[in-house]
Amino acid sequence: MIIETAVVKSITGDQLTVQCESHSACNHCHASAECGTGTIAKAFPQRSHQFVVTGTAQVSVGDKIDVGLREKNIITSAMLVYLLPLFTMLTSIALAQLLTTFLQYDNELFVILSAFTGVFLGFKLTKVFSANYEQRFDFKPKMVGVVSQAEIIGQWRPD
Repeated sequence: MIIETAVVKSITGDQLTVQCESHSACNHCHASAECGTGTIAKAFPQRSHQFVVTGTAQVSVGDKIDVGLREKNIITSAMLVYLLPLFTMLTSIALAQLLTTFLQYDNELFVILSAFTGVFLGFKLTKVFSANYEQRFDFKPKMVGVVSQAEIIGQWRPD
């Protein structure tokens, strides 16, 4: 499970609206001053994300909590976002190429347009599948625990 620390912004019943910051992996190694990727990462500010989790402990607004997401969910989401549009694009290219060969109509523009159509279809399918996954309980981030007061002020916490 991947765990991130988030700040509670509002509470409605047992639903907590939390906010966490995106952290770049760059700027944490000794070569970050000479690395092009590190330079690009410095140019973009950190983004914050707000989402809702179900509270499993007593917290108040401003508290820091640990939020977890299963690795399987991240891999499934990445496959959905990256591989589905790629698959639909390659399938539409193959079908267009087959159709142009069958009809003896040699036009690359048709194949290129079908590639764009395949990518568009892939992103639309991704949106449909994402909406389905969003409703599933096992794909939602979960509250793992409350961060101790010692950790909030920067002291060491035993694990």
